[in-house]
Amino acid sequence: MTEPAPAASDANEGNNASAAMMRVVGGLVAAAAARKLVNVLWVAAAGRRPPHDPEDPQVDAKEAMAFAVVSGVIAGAAQMVVMRRAAAIKAGRAGAKAARAERRLAKQQASSLG
Repeated sequence: MTEPAPAASDANEGNNASAAMMRVVGGLVAAAAARKLVNVLWVAAAGRRPPHDPEDPQVDAKEAMAFAVVSGVIAGAAQMVVMRRAAAIKAGRAGAKAARAERRLAKQQASSLG
């Protein structure tokens, strides 16, 4: 005898929790990577470390603005890459789950015929 499939709401709750966890972890990884990349690029381009506190009045306004723009663009791009990858992984899992369910159904139908 086969076990009943879990309720759709149970499966969705698990998927939602998993997706939320992927977004949180992905966001943290993206933020850390973006910060490191901004620092490396800033040193390469400007020849000095990025401003520690862009709001500090002793930091030139143009430099503070440039740092904000560069760090914002890189952080946004890193987050987008991570979120797209997480979506691709989730879609792959959903496809694999559907394929397993289809094989299980075909097996059940074959056993009921024979």
